[in-house]
Amino acid sequence: MPDITLRDLNRHEDWDRVRAWLQQAEIQAWWGGLSAAEAEIAIAAESPSAICRLILAADAPIGYGHALDADLVRGARTEGLPAGTYVVTLFIADPAHRQRGAGEIALSALTREIFSSTLAPAAATLVPVRYEPAVRAAERAGYRWIGIRDDGANGQSWLMVRDRP
Repeated sequence: MPDITLRDLNRHEDWDRVRAWLQQAEIQAWWGGLSAAEAEIAIAAESPSAICRLILAADAPIGYGHALDADLVRGARTEGLPAGTYVVTLFIADPAHRQRGAGEIALSALTREIFSSTLAPAAATLVPVRYEPAVRAAERAGYRWIGIRDDGANGQSWLMVRDRP
């Protein structure tokens, strides 16, 4: 597994790549329809408090992730989270890096960045129940289950949280 790192999303330079990734059936199955995913990423990219990152393997882009203050996406999906919690969402677009630890490493790196650059009391992520490997990866990244939410795009999803160390 090559080194997995994160870099700032450059909306002007990276947008076409991210949009192409969002058109992949596998990514839409994870993140929902193209329009909803594009809207969520646009909101994140325009929010001064969001952390938007390209995921790199050996300096080559392989995925995207962001962390948003849950108050920006407050709803049934995030009910019960402490104020100021950041919600992390990411995907690995390159099939050669899926289920090989890249998502877990990226989740851990993004979570560390949340805790080092914000006052968030916790980080949370929603993982569709049907993606067992992703649930296990989130657990290895220090997240624990706190409940099941019905995520409109993904159906039943684990709401998982990691408290500030």
